[in-house]
This record gives sequence, C-alpha cells and structure tokens, in this order.
Amino acid sequence: MGADFNDAQTTYNSTTGEWELSIASSGGEWVSRFLDFPFPGFEGRRQHLHLRWRDVRYPRRMDEGRNDSLHGLAPDLTTFHENGVRSPPVRPSNYESVRQTMYPGKSYNASNNELKEWYRLFLVPGAAHCASNSAQPNGPFPQTNLHVMTRWVEQGIVPHTLNATVLQGDNKGANEQVCAWPLCPYWKGSGKTLTCEYDQASIDTFTYTFDAYKTPLY
Repeated sequence: MGADFNDAQTTYNSTTGEWELSIASSGGEWVSRFLDFPFPGFEGRRQHLHLRWRDVRYPRRMDEGRNDSLHGLAPDLTTFHENGVRSPPVRPSNYESVRQTMYPGKSYNASNNELKEWYRLFLVPGAAHCASNSAQPNGPFPQTNLHVMTRWVEQGIVPHTLNATVLQGDNKGANEQVCAWPLCPYWKGSGKTLTCEYDQASIDTFTYTFDAYKTPLY
C-alpha cells in the first residue's frame, strides 16, 4: 500500500553497459553498514540488477537486524510499561504485535482497552512517509505530536484524537482530527461532521498474517 512503480525504476549506465537500480540509504546501506553483509556488486548507493538474491538470505538478515536498527522495537514492552512509558507505534502491525504479545488470551476489545491506556496508534489519512502526500493534497497532517505526548506523560491528558492541519490543496489550513486506532474516521451529515467509529471491515484490511515469515514482524 502506497508503493510506487518508481520505487523499482532502473537507469541505464552507458559506461558499464548495464541497467542499474538505485538503492536508498535506508535499504542497501542499512545492510552494508549495520549488518556488515557484503552485497555482490554493491558500490555506494548503486546496486546491479544481476544480484543472485538466493545468496542473500534476506529473512535471516532481517531477523538479525530487526531488534537493533530496523525498527528498534520489540513487541514485549513490559519493562517500558512498568516504568510509566507512553508511546505511539508506527503502523498497525507494530500495534497488533504488541497487543498480542502483552495481552495474550484476551479478546480483541479487552486487549485494546488495556493497551490504549499507554500505547496508541493514529492513522493519518492519505499521509506519505513522514510527510503529507501530494497525491492526496487535502489530507491532514499532525503538527503537534511532541506537545501531545508531553501532555499525556506529564499531565495525564489522554489524546483521544490528534490535532492535524491540511498543508496543501484546496483545503490548506483547515483543521482536522485524526482518530485513535482501532476507530476509523467518518464524515456525516450536511456539515460533514467527523466521528470516530469502530468498523470491523476497515480493521480487517489493515491487519494481516505474514505466513511467509515464521517470526513476528512489527
């Protein structure tokens, strides 16, 4: 979801006579620098397409790196929770992994009710990676997250919604509210009033089981 065909776009190098793929620093260099795995043909941020991926053993490297440099987040946050930490996860898979690990055996709603006391997820409609999305210019983007977190931790003011601002497009400057997961935004009535509602079908589209990988991904 949100991937672009440009992510796999290649460029012809007339000097080498080969088609090459540009690897972002968060991709190729993460493996090269943090995991010290020598990709064949890897030169700086360029990587040739003729790599034999069966030699990479990528799932094993993911497993080695996921706890230190890939996400830096393990699903068992008991120690953090016991020390009063409050935190927002990055995506539904983070949230679901923590929910299932911290509250095993409890129903979906019961575990959500306990988890949201200290761990909340807010999905930003139409957002790109760490920024607003030019393809959906009228989507809101939160601007005061640090302030919200500070008030939650220091004053106990629970963020039921996130305050957000439309940064571009026809509705630039408009204020919007971002709902806390698993509630979803709905606009109702002639005035298009925002309400945050529980919708199982929407929840199901954002949660999944990754059967191809045998250890939890988050």
